[in-house]
Amino acid sequence: MIILLSGLIWGIRDNNVMLELNALIIGSAIFYIANLLLKKD
Repeated sequence: MIILLSGLIWGIRDNNVMLELNALIIGSAIFYIANLLLKKD
């Protein structure tokens, strides 16, 4: 989560939209996978 937030802040500061989107996509994927694993238990 901290990595995701720092990635977003870094992207906004550098005005790098691709970096921002990357952080969002990766963060969403991790969150989704974690949810699947938790529901499986």
